Amino acid sequence: MGLMQQTTLNDRWTPTNPSNEIPRASSSPLGIVSERYVEDASFLRLKLITLGYTLPKSVSKKLGTKSVKIYVSAENLITWTKYTGYDPEVSSYEQNNLYPGIDFGSYPNSKTFISGLNVTF
Repeated sequence: MGLMQQTTLNDRWTPTNPSNEIPRASSSPLGIVSERYVEDASFLRLKLITLGYTLPKSVSKKLGTKSVKIYVSAENLITWTKYTGYDPEVSSYEQNNLYPGIDFGSYPNSKTFISGLNVTF
């Protein structure tokens, strides 16, 4: 993590804070290879859910239609994970197969909410 953006790194080793868990900060251009930055990114996500209701035929006829359906949909509604980053599914280098799963603070998948009305005449 050359950018030192993780808040956990605020507790890094210093002469006044001799932490044995987080190494000291370094301006060395050589990256520090360590398993300290590897974490379990397993997750369970409610990816897409749609709820709909079709009005009874008697109501549809009164409205002059064959059918009326009302629906709401949500995408990426909730994610259960112990991953400390924004989103366990993202990768900063999505198009590069040499760096899968590297997360340098890339944007998480957005939540999307949609509602609609299907009317058949």
